[in-house]
Amino acid sequence: MAPVRAGAFNSPFWVQAQREAAPEHQALLRQTQDLVASGRAASTRNKYGPAWEAFELWCRQAGYCALPAKDVHVAMYLTQLALSAAGYAVVKMASAAIFAVHEEACAGANPTQSKVCAGVRQGALRALGARAKNRKSPLAVAQLVSVVSLLAPPDAPLWAVMIATMASVSFAGFLRYSDVAQVLRQDVRFFEGYVAVFLAKRKNDQFREGNVVLLARGSTIACPVRLLERLLAMREWKASEPLFQGFDGNAARRSRSVTQLSGAPIEYGQARYYILKFVAKALGTSMEEAKARFGLHSLRSGGATAAAAAKGV
Repeated sequence: MAPVRAGAFNSPFWVQAQREAAPEHQALLRQTQDLVASGRAASTRNKYGPAWEAFELWCRQAGYCALPAKDVHVAMYLTQLALSAAGYAVVKMASAAIFAVHEEACAGANPTQSKVCAGVRQGALRALGARAKNRKSPLAVAQLVSVVSLLAPPDAPLWAVMIATMASVSFAGFLRYSDVAQVLRQDVRFFEGYVAVFLAKRKNDQFREGNVVLLARGSTIACPVRLLERLLAMREWKASEPLFQGFDGNAARRSRSVTQLSGAPIEYGQARYYILKFVAKALGTSMEEAKARFGLHSLRSGGATAAAAAKGV
């Protein structure tokens, strides 16, 4: 992430290192910085960028030094965020971004780890926890079965079977949107009684070694193995193309026989719209009510909740 990287590696520590490094070691120093920066996923760094820039601007306007920052200034900034934030996530993100930049900058004691900053975070968490209005409910097994039944009857078109499969795989594998969106045809392998889905990267895969998720064959219409078999049989798939792709929603509304896919992973908004549309139909409620109660994360949390209940934990 450019803003975070530029700030961190312009710190006194790295400036001094550049001055002291021999000419033939300048490239090695940059490679060292690259390795330090790669300790966090690119997606994480992208999230930290705006949060760090906002802190830099606040410090500049107040006449404070952002790097290295004083712990009391960080605490004051986090307090200001907490007073206007709708939830604790805003405070948590800001603190994490400031922490990350100071760690990469090798700027001595990290101000976010001080007692005053820890106290602000703890107080903000208690105060803002009650404001968590956007927490979504998990989807129950019966609700998922109803959704899939509406989406994927025997004569369902390709796009509908694809959305149903995405919902089922997310539920059974406890997967986030970012997990299922990256699945390629070559990542899916069938075995006796189950299917293995390879994920090249995952949010909790710190070392990017990849994960294999095993999905067992079930007995309902929402069985992920059956839906994957059905989806793959509906067209020819290239090994390297995404399994869950975007499609022309207008064409789908005009004709249920639309089979043209975009070739790119389905966007979050489109996946959310169609899944919640059929959640609303399954529950006999409005789209607005469905949006208020559920999200794509409801599939992951629903699957985890069902698994915990089945194990009695």
